[in-house]
Amino acid sequence: MRANGPCPALEWSEADARYYCGLLTNATKHLGWIAGAGKQLTTRLLSRWIAAGKGCDCQADVQP
Repeated sequence: MRANGPCPALEWSEADARYYCGLLTNATKHLGWIAGAGKQLTTRLLSRWIAAGKGCDCQADVQP
């Protein structure tokens, strides 16, 4: 488990000007052993485990 620094799967999208979870957008890149139907199931499970779409849980104090 990583305790410091950004998640190594965090990926910046120039086109969308936002970050995406690489485990959800490109699981094979970060978890090379996943293939076929296993990839789809793993993506669904990861999405649920990280609460994708439920808002960011970052605790950084960002000033506008």
